[in-house]
Amino acid sequence: MDVRSRREYAATSYIDLVNVAGARNRPHLTDAESDLSAVYDAEIKACDAILGANGGNTISRDAVANYIPTEDDKAFTRYLRTGDVHGLTERVSAGFTTAPTESGQTDSGNAGYAVPQGFWQNMQVALKAYGGIANDFKLVETDNGRPMPWPTINPTAVVAGIIGSEITQLTVANPYVFGQGMLNAWTYATNPVLASIQLIQDSAFEVDFWVAEVLGEAIGRALAANTVSGTGTGQPLGVITALNTQGAVSGASGGYVGLTAATTVKTFAGTPTELVSNTLSPQTLINMVQGVDPAYYPTAKWYMNSNQAWNLHSVVDSNGRPLLNFANGFSDGRNSQSDQGAAIAELFGFPVVVDNNLPNLVASTTGGPVFGAMDHAMVYRQVNDVSVMRLQERYADYLAVGYIGYYRMDARSNDMRAAVTVKPAAT
Repeated sequence: MDVRSRREYAATSYIDLVNVAGARNRPHLTDAESDLSAVYDAEIKACDAILGANGGNTISRDAVANYIPTEDDKAFTRYLRTGDVHGLTERVSAGFTTAPTESGQTDSGNAGYAVPQGFWQNMQVALKAYGGIANDFKLVETDNGRPMPWPTINPTAVVAGIIGSEITQLTVANPYVFGQGMLNAWTYATNPVLASIQLIQDSAFEVDFWVAEVLGEAIGRALAANTVSGTGTGQPLGVITALNTQGAVSGASGGYVGLTAATTVKTFAGTPTELVSNTLSPQTLINMVQGVDPAYYPTAKWYMNSNQAWNLHSVVDSNGRPLLNFANGFSDGRNSQSDQGAAIAELFGFPVVVDNNLPNLVASTTGGPVFGAMDHAMVYRQVNDVSVMRLQERYADYLAVGYIGYYRMDARSNDMRAAVTVKPAAT
């Protein structure tokens, strides 16, 4: 199946999935349907990137551009199919690879190879499909994984003053005080993914796309979970964990808004509590916005899981009007409003991004919807790109080849005054 046919199939399947839910009068997709829709969406985005239409975000039916593989792409495809490393760039990372020999050859006993741009674009689509909130973190790219000090600062106490026209000595009052965080490089590796010799040697089989998809999905799911709820010890620090450490909101300090017991929410169906309905009242949502300084509003967004987003659709104001309009669907965090070409769902004027890794409301536990500017609140360190290893001899008796992908990254808090979540009461 060629790229255009793949995209057409994925798009039709996605529409059919939504239509089935609508025909059965269900207010939202099931968890299984949500996972499946994410797969279809990732396939559409991957095909669009290959076809190169409209900057790789959407495809026009009139688009006729076809992706032309570069020499790097061809070399990498040859490596995936045959194991030939000629023309490849080997990634030299401590503990993973060895440097090229004087003859120019590499010791590929445990080598990982840098992937070309075409393959990496497909891999990025698969990675990003599973973590809407992390896509908005401030990205820091490095070419090695050494521990990296990261300076933090709170400049809000520094205010300029007026001086007289005469010569005046300036004094230091409220100086800038820097803190320091540490960015590590945690390694995520997939289990070997097997493909039969017959399959990978078949010229009709798009081995590049398949490897990018399966490895990207495996790594993406792990990253998405950790960037939300990671403990920061032996793994990345998740945004929910960081906001809990920030503490209860005081003014516009960020952190979490403590919910009172049995706060009710007016919906089409009645007045359930926030905790029971897994949604938030309009006043709580307003309190969250007020918990972030307006200086961060230009890039601020709402982040919530699909259940919370759909439940908010049933919340109404005093006149019975829906609080959240889903007419144009949600963002998944991968593209901006301008990229999508149409307005996405908004809440109080801020875009809504769905990330199913965000937790449901749980009694006495910090976590749930998040509001804020993730490009200020969190930093995401990426060490190079994903590398791929090809395991041929290990699975020779299966007449198969194994592929392993690994990726090094970290996530840390940067300025948690820029974001806020909630902490439900005990009841």
